[in-house]
Amino acid sequence: RLGSRPALMAGGTVPSSGPVLLSSPSMSAAGAASFAAAGTLAGVPGTLSKPRGPQRGYSFRRSHPGRPARIRDGTPFIPDKGAEFGRGINHLQIGKDNLTGSRWATTDPAETLGWTHAAHDWLSASGRRVLVWGHYVNTGTPASSPVRDRIRRANDGLKARYGPRYLDLGALLTHLGVWELTGLRPTPADLQQQALGNKPPSLSLDAAHLNSAGHEPLRRGIGRRLAELGWLPPPL
Repeated sequence: RLGSRPALMAGGTVPSSGPVLLSSPSMSAAGAASFAAAGTLAGVPGTLSKPRGPQRGYSFRRSHPGRPARIRDGTPFIPDKGAEFGRGINHLQIGKDNLTGSRWATTDPAETLGWTHAAHDWLSASGRRVLVWGHYVNTGTPASSPVRDRIRRANDGLKARYGPRYLDLGALLTHLGVWELTGLRPTPADLQQQALGNKPPSLSLDAAHLNSAGHEPLRRGIGRRLAELGWLPPPL
């Protein structure tokens, strides 16, 4: 949807009206998540979409009837939404599900770093402000784990490239000062998980996601970093 790494579609034909089912060698339709984006394919405006659940491909429906258009292998779908991102501060956190192995795709930190760098460079080429978030380690991750090693490698690469424009979410959630920010008293399980370098249970909706209490230190951490970077408007 951003436009920095557009989906490449397999060959086919966009009919004069109605949808056409297409495959994409660069984007799997086997995942559970739904997808929809307005954009242009082979010069034809329309919407590329997939309902929730594994599908045989992606549906492209042109916005207006017209002459059929041939699609060559590797034709990019150019999303419209990318143009909207120039109007504010952009936040990137790409590849967490890959690093944890929950997606049917690469788990290589180098590849997820490449996706982040491409998105960052695409946005910043137009002078857009980009804050890159690091990845925290999920609750319950063992002390010795390939997932922990992959997340560490990814975070090290992000910190080295982006410096002050990198926000270390893992350090934010495992620091003991997080409890003062949330107003919660940590449980023994919280302290045990923090000592391992994991997201604590009291700030968790589930193993992988934050709850409302966990969002509060994240909100404050983002605000503090944006102020340090001079990206916030002056107070009235």
